Amino acid sequence: MGDKVFDFPKDVSVTKRLLNLIMNDGDIALDFFAGSGTVAESILEFNREKKINAKFLLIQLPEPIEEDSRPFNAGYKTISEISKERIKRVIQKIDREAKETPELFDSNNIDLGFKVFKLSPSNFKIWRGSEITEENLVQQLDAFTNPVREESKNENMIFELILKAGYLLTDKIEVKEKYYAVNNGELIIALEEMNEKVIGNIISAQPKKVITLDNLFTGNDQLKTNTVLQMKDAGIEFKTI
Repeated sequence: MGDKVFDFPKDVSVTKRLLNLIMNDGDIALDFFAGSGTVAESILEFNREKKINAKFLLIQLPEPIEEDSRPFNAGYKTISEISKERIKRVIQKIDREAKETPELFDSNNIDLGFKVFKLSPSNFKIWRGSEITEENLVQQLDAFTNPVREESKNENMIFELILKAGYLLTDKIEVKEKYYAVNNGELIIALEEMNEKVIGNIISAQPKKVITLDNLFTGNDQLKTNTVLQMKDAGIEFKTI
């Protein structure tokens, strides 16, 4: 890390010895207290040495760092910032070594990707039709007609919908024209536009399930009705939010 930001970090060599006893190709290690990210570095190094593809899932609260500490003076404000930075540097190091000595790496197996997810409220407003009162009527109608929160981003909505549809965060996501294809096209999610061309392309892709925003059909009830019928005829489960 260029500086001693933790007084007593876990030992990578010891962690790798433990991994050697329990981890196999494709296994996932779950660390609820990631700290400096030792488990992530250990698994990345372990994968390189054993030429396998074990995975890790780290959880770390954005716990504030004391202002008079070395890590704070080095530019880190929370423990989770240290975790992320360490993982990035380990990946950069392994990637650099793989390019310098390719004969020591199995380029077809090595996976150096990782994603960061932040705990946050749903990207969608909650419609509670049974709880409508005179005081919250306007708010509930807004949730009904425009279910997406203003601060929501497509990427965050995609991951939330993937999980709610029963898929995994590790499933492959492909960006197509006007929609996203998940798990080799098994699930398609459309968040930007819905018209006859897009609908035709989606049906041609033959997904099992399609999820889209209901407000993409605003002002065109006929298009929505036709889409429901076309999806049904094609044997595709169709859902709007």
